[in-house]
Amino acid sequence: EDTALMIAKLPRFITVGANKHKRRPGTIVATEFLIVNKYGNCQSPSNWSKRRYKPFMEQMSDYYAEKGIIIPVLTPHCLRHTRASIWLNEGRSPTAIAAQMGWSDLDMLSRVYGHRDIKQLRELLGM
Repeated sequence: EDTALMIAKLPRFITVGANKHKRRPGTIVATEFLIVNKYGNCQSPSNWSKRRYKPFMEQMSDYYAEKGIIIPVLTPHCLRHTRASIWLNEGRSPTAIAAQMGWSDLDMLSRVYGHRDIKQLRELLGM
């Protein structure tokens, strides 16, 4: 499903301050943010990355390492780069990609994300 559609379907209300151990139901608040702190306010990207994302990536990497599968600990920026590259390789509109990534023109897309994966390059060159 398209990312923009998934975001549009997100609930506009969240429950904050709930604690099932203390039997506290919490308060329902309206929010415009995708990633919120415990008060329903916007959580800073660095705080979210440090507290939530990095521990998740490290745990996932360790879990798969035990199975002999190497999963590198990627930064959110790496995932952003990957998403843009996947969209580009799928043939999505460069203008739409630039808009989704928040760029005012296609310069960033052509400079940084303008490469294709090796399989697609071979197909384009008939190899």
